[in-house]
Amino acid sequence: MQATVIERKRTHAHHWRIDEVDGPVSQGSCLTCGAVKEFRNYPEEEPMFSKPYGRRRSVAA
Repeated sequence: MQATVIERKRTHAHHWRIDEVDGPVSQGSCLTCGAVKEFRNYPEEEPMFSKPYGRRRSVAA
């Protein structure tokens, strides 16, 4: 009698440790599996703090 071995791919939620900000991208590595990935430090479409958030609109009397 032969045993059948079923190989299953293990999946997990990555637990990223991301390097400190030094330019537009920082490298991160998964503490669980060692995978490496680059993370953007801010959105490419729009420079950080370009919108006037928190400013009050003038109200007509």
